[in-house]
Amino acid sequence: MKLFFESALPRAGGQLFKNILIQNNNLSVQSDSPLHYKFFQFRNEFNKDSMVATFDSKDLENRFNSFWNAGMRAWGKEINNNSNVYIDSFRFWIDDIDSIRNTFKTKIVVVVRNILDVANSFDTINTNHTEFLTRFNGHYDYSKSPQLQRVMSNMLDDQIKVPMTGIRKIIDEKLNDMVLFVKYEDLVDRPDDVFKKFYEFIDEPYYQHQYTDILEMNRIDTPFLPYGRHKVVKDKNKFIKDKNKLNDECKEFLTSEFSWYQKYFNYK
Repeated sequence: MKLFFESALPRAGGQLFKNILIQNNNLSVQSDSPLHYKFFQFRNEFNKDSMVATFDSKDLENRFNSFWNAGMRAWGKEINNNSNVYIDSFRFWIDDIDSIRNTFKTKIVVVVRNILDVANSFDTINTNHTEFLTRFNGHYDYSKSPQLQRVMSNMLDDQIKVPMTGIRKIIDEKLNDMVLFVKYEDLVDRPDDVFKKFYEFIDEPYYQHQYTDILEMNRIDTPFLPYGRHKVVKDKNKFIKDKNKLNDECKEFLTSEFSWYQKYFNYK
């Protein structure tokens, strides 16, 4: 079984991408996987285990890699026994881009979106669904607009910082050969082009997906905002672009803070 990874910026269409992929029975796909945290913990515990010091370093490396490669593939087979490809999905896999390259010797798909639209989506949810939302209490900087304070707080959250740092590493260290960037805008406007590139990237036969009756994979959304709100548009032709409600102060901050990102992906 082939193994790949998927990571996405929040509010960038990662869930939509996976909901379309599950149409292909040759792929094993699930919503957010718990395996990245387990991998992270497992690896870190090795540093505290004195018994590990008794192993030859190369032998230990081989055992570690073999253990995780076999386990990941077995996990994928249990999700879909008919599949030939398992795609493990979690936002923070991009933080382990070197492990993906060295331990798993594979590739990663990263879903991105114009950062202004990401911030706008966050802010729409923040202001329309206030249940359980206490993260903005205590922000009392009257030199900045309330919206800018919300936007800056969201951009400093790990859900943004971690994948953004991984994307910066990929760009700066030129790791593009092991990464397929999927732009949300292309996924909505030109999905066939996106999936042709995807199947070429994973070296699998092209599968003709359909975009008018998109089924939603099983997932349980958390009530804790802003990450637990997923409403998948089931028909591409009914997609309506969110109205951008960011003020000029927010736009100026975002285009300055993420200028490298906007330039690389040719966002205005």
